[in-house]
Amino acid sequence: MAILARVLTICCIAAATVSSPARADEVVVRVGSTRSIGNAANLIAIANDYFKDSGLRVEIVDTDPSVDVFAMLAQGKLQVAEADLSAGFFTAVQKGLPIMAMADRASSPLNHNLMLRASLKDKVKEAWQLKGRSIAIDGQGSAATYEVGKILDWLKLSIADVDLRVFPIGQVAGAFKNETIDAALVPAPYTAQFVSQGLAVPLVDPDEYIRPTPMTLSVNMVNTDWLRANIEAAKAYYLAYTRGVRDYCQAYHGGKYRYDVGPLLMRTGAETRPDMISKGPWPARDPLGRINIESVLDMQAWFAKNRFINGQSTAVRLVDTGFVEYAANELGPFVVENTQSKLRGCR
Repeated sequence: MAILARVLTICCIAAATVSSPARADEVVVRVGSTRSIGNAANLIAIANDYFKDSGLRVEIVDTDPSVDVFAMLAQGKLQVAEADLSAGFFTAVQKGLPIMAMADRASSPLNHNLMLRASLKDKVKEAWQLKGRSIAIDGQGSAATYEVGKILDWLKLSIADVDLRVFPIGQVAGAFKNETIDAALVPAPYTAQFVSQGLAVPLVDPDEYIRPTPMTLSVNMVNTDWLRANIEAAKAYYLAYTRGVRDYCQAYHGGKYRYDVGPLLMRTGAETRPDMISKGPWPARDPLGRINIESVLDMQAWFAKNRFINGQSTAVRLVDTGFVEYAANELGPFVVENTQSKLRGCR
């Protein structure tokens, strides 16, 4: 794999993607994604011409948290999008919008932690003592809402027993410092940073509480109107995309691609913080793209029970497994090359 040789030719991630015109024989696929390590699979596939060799031109469109990615996808401004599962996704499907989840993008182990403000460590010894206290999440109805909710369910509490407050992760350190919040759901590597800065201490690992596992946190989804009109292009996209996923998973385990992916992420702007890349851990995912449908249905049921959504959709309306199954059959079994890796995830 020669990622670095081609990285300069990749169009940079931007709110409006700028690129040269596609060839007449190329199918353009616009993929919406937030800037993160999790976007590496698409970037790897672009850098190595996996898409180009399949007759596709993939353009990455930056969809920051303020953007309604589900609306952009449903309106055909994007053909594919990558985003966390949320109440917004289930509502979009329930409304009949042409959206469906196709492949896993991030799943357990989550490497998240429900962290406690350091000044409370002598007062809150057990997680159930969070009752009546404030907990920061990244958005109402987000995957983080579900994670905290499932933890509270195990503790025989509910979200009504705590004060959920929305704070982007970049504001959580200040909120801990100013004692605006008592706890927060924190992803790695912020967990280690907050401990080293004396701001917070680990309290609960969601992976110990959330069932069923693996929890599907984020997915690759498609506009189903485009899908039906472009079946062969969709097959080509998911085959090339899965090749990128497998390369990512080899890098995740410290394989031969590890030192290519980091510079690729930095140079394209997908991740601009070296510590996030070098100190990890990277988001885990299924190398075959398999979505845990049981997990998706459990999340939907929890959102419905807690009145974040009205109604529920069937599994066949939420998830299409056919395209990743096609890719898996074409590519054969996935085997981790670094046999010394003890990491969970990406297997």
